[in-house]
Amino acid sequence: MIRRIWVLLLPLLMLAAASCRNGQTEKQELEADSTEMADSLVLDTLSEFEEKVEELSFPKGRAEVFSDFIFTFVNNRRFQAERIKFPLPMEEADGTQREITSGRDFRADFQWPSREEYTMLLTDAGQMEDYQNDLDLSEAEVQLISLPASTIRGYQFRRTAGKWQLFSRRSYHPDGRLADFLRFYNRFSTDSLFQQESLADVLRYATTDPDGEQERLEGTLHPDQWSAFRPELPQGVITNINFGQPLEHADQIVLLQCGTSSGMMDTYTFRFERGGWKLVSYEN
Repeated sequence: MIRRIWVLLLPLLMLAAASCRNGQTEKQELEADSTEMADSLVLDTLSEFEEKVEELSFPKGRAEVFSDFIFTFVNNRRFQAERIKFPLPMEEADGTQREITSGRDFRADFQWPSREEYTMLLTDAGQMEDYQNDLDLSEAEVQLISLPASTIRGYQFRRTAGKWQLFSRRSYHPDGRLADFLRFYNRFSTDSLFQQESLADVLRYATTDPDGEQERLEGTLHPDQWSAFRPELPQGVITNINFGQPLEHADQIVLLQCGTSSGMMDTYTFRFERGGWKLVSYEN
């Protein structure tokens, strides 16, 4: 589905780029209105992009699955504004409370790190399929996790009358084993020496056979072989969708790194062993 979306929308993205180039001369002549004109151009061309996203994400007659909904919510501004219950209450990590009343203010707060990929934290890789097909799911929290600050900005969604809606946002510090894991992973993703020290003695490794698309190659790696195979790890700000997985008490956390345009997925399995976290498995 995601690959099909990007193939269909590529011409619209090219149109947006061409429109911006053609508007450069007028923009220079009317410097006082430059910001407003640029915003208008982007919104006019993106509206077609966003409408196509909404059309493809919600086939007629189909109930709203949260995975389809959140893809549309992230990529379609008009749809996004329609699904926010304004005024939106917001609570900061220090207890400060405020409200926002417009889509523009919300977009400044909802800084999704990348349209190229997203990440999820699970206790078992099989939970991904359960979540994607769960029509009984009625609440979920979309999280922007700042690894350096160990802070979560959580957006609470609820399904009412068959439709998903954002009804609050809160920032907070994680608890329990999840807090410990995020501190560990922040260092793991940025410190190559620490990363090497945090590998299992024998690391399970699986990948697609380049000579056969449907075939899988599986084996093991020793820590001194990791540098030749390791991918570019997500770092800084990562995303998560919490639909009830018990991460605060987990002895195992699976980090999924999913490409929205490529359809590729990397799976990192970490396990808490002998008082510390270890990477025990990697698949792509």
